[in-house]
Amino acid sequence: MEIIEFNKVSFSYGETNVLDGLTFTVKKGEFVAFLGHNGTGKTTALKIMLGFLKPEKGSLKLFSQESFKEWEKIGYVQQSFENFDTNFPANVFEVASMGLLAKLNPLQKMTLEQKQKVHDALKLVGMEQFEKRKIGELSGGQQQRVFLARALATNAELLLLDEPTTGVDHTSQEKFYELLKELNEKGKTILLISHDLGMILNRVDRVLVLNKKIVFDGKPKEFTKESFVEITEKV
Repeated sequence: MEIIEFNKVSFSYGETNVLDGLTFTVKKGEFVAFLGHNGTGKTTALKIMLGFLKPEKGSLKLFSQESFKEWEKIGYVQQSFENFDTNFPANVFEVASMGLLAKLNPLQKMTLEQKQKVHDALKLVGMEQFEKRKIGELSGGQQQRVFLARALATNAELLLLDEPTTGVDHTSQEKFYELLKELNEKGKTILLISHDLGMILNRVDRVLVLNKKIVFDGKPKEFTKESFVEITEKV
């Protein structure tokens, strides 16, 4: 089953063409690295998937639907916050609950079952012992685990990650990417934007390189840092 289907999608910011006939699919259960230099359209493609932007041309299907509404199926983890406000008042459990709370009306409270989903998600990412800790007191790597738990608590089937370990120390990066691999092995479909080639190439199933359109689609063993430079310079 195709979870993501881009078909000849184009998008521009003013006169700057960012996507030009972007076409690719991602099947259920794949772990895909989505690579490219800055300004090649990666984040724009993600924003289209999240419904923040609409294609100017072409079409996108998510879970085989063009008019996709089941946003709880998608979890999004953005770049880590190097300058995170240490005075932010929410604790770890509250932050991990935000994805579920967003789906409730203002007068609704989470059910016991929903609260258990948050507990389970935090346990899955190894952060259950920090539930009452203020989010601003955690390291960058720990914060990203909490944001990942926020996505998992909604039972997301597709995880979209945009440079999730920017500003995070090397050891925490290793742990985070290993966690993603474990989640993929449990059935999650993952599309990951990252510049950490050395860490991700031995964990993903497939590599896509974007420069307005797909310029490389293959297995990690077919891809190297040198080929990345060669591919992107040819375009």
